[in-house]
Amino acid sequence: MDLVAGPQGSGESTFFPVNESGFDAFNVDEHRKALNQGSAQNIPEAVLLKALAESQPSKINW
Repeated sequence: MDLVAGPQGSGESTFFPVNESGFDAFNVDEHRKALNQGSAQNIPEAVLLKALAESQPSKINW
């Protein structure tokens, strides 16, 4: 198991693009965009909170 983690905006996805690696991965930023019709702009607070809640390990369907 590899874990890529860091504070928001520190470049995890840029330096370690795990979504393109073929490994099972969960990226909360990508999940937020998906919940916001594919846009990373002007994400409502309700969507941010939903993405945060769904990013908890017990909620991710591996």
